[in-house]
Parts: sequence; C-alpha cells; structure tokens
Amino acid sequence: MARHTKGRHDDDPRRETVLAAQSSQPPLAPFSNALFVPPLLYLHAYALVTGRWPDRGWRHLLPGFALLFYQGAAFLLPLPLKQRWADIAFDDGETILAEALGVARTVPAY
Repeated sequence: MARHTKGRHDDDPRRETVLAAQSSQPPLAPFSNALFVPPLLYLHAYALVTGRWPDRGWRHLLPGFALLFYQGAAFLLPLPLKQRWADIAFDDGETILAEALGVARTVPAY
C-alpha cells in the first residue's frame, strides 16, 4: 500500500471545512439529456417563423422525457441494485462497443 506523503495543503485549517461541506451535500444527479436539444431548436425556429407553436409539437419532446424518466428512475435505485444491474447489463464487449460509439459520435463534431 502506498504511503501518504504530506502535501502542502494538509495543514490548511480550511481543508476540514471544505471536506465536511462536500460530504454533507446531496449527490449530483447526472442528467445530461441531449435528446431535448434538436426538438427545441426545431420548435423554436418554427415558432419564430410562423408565430405559433406547431400542432402536436409536444410529441417531438417525448424521447427526451422518456430518457429523463429512465435516468431519474435509475438514479433513485439503491446502490447495491445499481451495481448488480451494471454487472448484468454491461460486460466487457458492451463497454467497448459503447465507448466506440461514444467516440464515433463525437468525432464528426471536430
């Protein structure tokens, strides 16, 4: 096991206050929902051009709300259940595929 060497901030009296404040904060919900961006841009442009919201325009937002509901439900699961689900759902092959798809999705942006 690596031995901790004393750092320059170890004696800082503010360190304990910052660590205590960080541990008392609720966990951050990781909701990044890119499925809302294209429909909202379309709906905004439509409203600017025509002066009104399109008929049944709310249907364009359904995929975003579906993902938001899924992420919210997954976030509220107890940690042991999250870990069990992750072990079942993601094996090495799926993780590699997900990483490759993530890279492939971001490369055209550059």
